[in-house]
Amino acid sequence: VKRICKEKKLGEIYRIESRVHGSRGIPGDWRRMKEHGGGMVLDWGVHLLDQILLLTEGNALRSVYATLTNVTNKIVDDGFCATLLFENGLQAVVEVGTSNFVSLPRWYVLGENGTAIVEDWDLSGRMVLATGVNEKDVVPVRTAAGLTKTMAPRREDTIHTVSLPMERGEVIEFHKNVARSVLGQEEPIVTLDQVGKVIRVMEAIFQSAEKNQVVFFS
Repeated sequence: VKRICKEKKLGEIYRIESRVHGSRGIPGDWRRMKEHGGGMVLDWGVHLLDQILLLTEGNALRSVYATLTNVTNKIVDDGFCATLLFENGLQAVVEVGTSNFVSLPRWYVLGENGTAIVEDWDLSGRMVLATGVNEKDVVPVRTAAGLTKTMAPRREDTIHTVSLPMERGEVIEFHKNVARSVLGQEEPIVTLDQVGKVIRVMEAIFQSAEKNQVVFFS
């Protein structure tokens, strides 16, 4: 997704959706215990939010609105949905669910000239891009309420589908960096400033959900 944003094949990105869905509830361990850091915001949210903040580096976060779910667990959150709004107008949706028997895509990226979808952990998906060909005579599609041109599918000559760019990260490199930074051989890849930003967003999620209000960042 970072490469998709960097290459700008979709044009200006205006919305990024990041989701992780499961249907087994919360495992019966520390994740169920509030005093041990349980709940999905602290378990999965920390990682998904970190990814979003890395994707939007240099673009200040302006507000957060979030809701929590307690479908399978009343003590800690078993899911959440957070909407983050950035200074340039980019909107990011981060969602985790543990009672979802049909999962939505892992990533969904919207740009002014196309859309990218990453279906699941296997990185299957595609990008659909506009070709620049204008449709002058749109054939309407029939809905239950009648005909509509607004939601009519595009003609094949106005779009083309391409494969996702592949990026393979090596997790071991992170652990090597931790060891080298402890030994004073190099600077840590993950900085305290980055960690602090993620923590502040998680705190804003809990605050927003509790008060049912948007939390603003200055």
